[in-house]
Amino acid sequence: MKMRNLFIPFVVGMGMWIGLPGLAGGTPMTPFPFQKMEIPPESPAHAEFRKGIAALVKGELKTADQAFRTAAKMDPKLAAPLLGLADVALKQGRATDAKKWLAQASRVEPNSDQTQIGWARYYRSQKNYAEAERALRKAIELKPNAVAYLELGDMQLADLDQRRAALEAYEKAVALAPDSAMARYSLASGLAANGQVAPALQEFERVAQMLPSDPEPWRSMGRLYTEQHRFDEAISAFEHGLKLQPKHVPLLVDRGDVAAAQGKWGDAVRYYREATKHAPDSSPLLIKLGMANYQSQQWNDAEAAFLKAVQLDPKAADAYNNLAWLMVEQRRRLTEAVKWAEKATHLAPREASYFDTLGWAYRALGNLDKAAETLRKAAGMKLAKAEVHYHLGIVYTDQGKRSDAVSALKRALEADPGFPQAADAHKRLKALK
Repeated sequence: MKMRNLFIPFVVGMGMWIGLPGLAGGTPMTPFPFQKMEIPPESPAHAEFRKGIAALVKGELKTADQAFRTAAKMDPKLAAPLLGLADVALKQGRATDAKKWLAQASRVEPNSDQTQIGWARYYRSQKNYAEAERALRKAIELKPNAVAYLELGDMQLADLDQRRAALEAYEKAVALAPDSAMARYSLASGLAANGQVAPALQEFERVAQMLPSDPEPWRSMGRLYTEQHRFDEAISAFEHGLKLQPKHVPLLVDRGDVAAAQGKWGDAVRYYREATKHAPDSSPLLIKLGMANYQSQQWNDAEAAFLKAVQLDPKAADAYNNLAWLMVEQRRRLTEAVKWAEKATHLAPREASYFDTLGWAYRALGNLDKAAETLRKAAGMKLAKAEVHYHLGIVYTDQGKRSDAVSALKRALEADPGFPQAADAHKRLKALK
């Protein structure tokens, strides 16, 4: 089978959930380094700054930028709006502007722990992790605070894969802010990353109690259960989260993933289809839906989903590959199938399975020479699976190259004695001998 799906592994990190690109749903519990800076309530800049924070949390970057600029003009001696402007600039990919605002904030408050956290975010965005850590350590030295430890743990876990160090940072954050749901959530993520599943689940449950209307802790529990193949408990967690937010796209996708992992493709179709109602422009989600439809033998629906996926994302190599394979299996639109498979190999030139699909498409079109050439290339690539050698053996048989066919089929069985077509490979070997 050369169909490829995009199931999401459980990914942990401070204040993060990892979902499909471009999907709405969920509220990342990301701390803003300037969020708790003290601004006198009577300050005219106070209201504008708070407007900026509210807009930033909602992702309304233009509104946030304008509010922070207004606050900075009202009181040039406040660092908080400048840090807000730096954060907006980073989110918009304007690193030079972010650096400018941070430099200005440093002049206003040179010994501010919050400014150091802002610098750490900037350096992290530039992948300068040594300087980012230095800034965070300085922030902690100036004033031990949970946010700095959370930022440090996040970087260590997500960027540096320093799992033990990240967990220690999260533990220090919780020690400083034991009633912070954000800190507890991060600790749970750190525990999960270090393989401490039971304590991680306990922390996620605690966060769920602290945030009774937030589905994210339930989603994290469900994903962790899924990773442990504890599917019934995963389903229970996801369903609890969906009761809180029935239109929560990442939860619907995760619920579909569990159904797919269990081979319950009809349920997977149902959840993916519901997710697409709320995220109709997500190519990765449509690939999932197409795969589930394919497994459910809903061929036309699978084709429609894959076609829409490539319309939305012309670089969706999996969708092109899956379209090609579907057409080859159904023996229709074979010329287009070759073009789609060629597109997939162009987009991912190191993916052996895509070249396997292309070779098989050439065979379906009757071009055995191109089929053999392409499959030989696939067989010589890293991570080439047994099916590649099996397909090459069949093409060699079609060409009348008996010894080459025997060698290829033997390599298939050596690579994986239990691959899906193993019985047919044995049968073909027996016939060739």
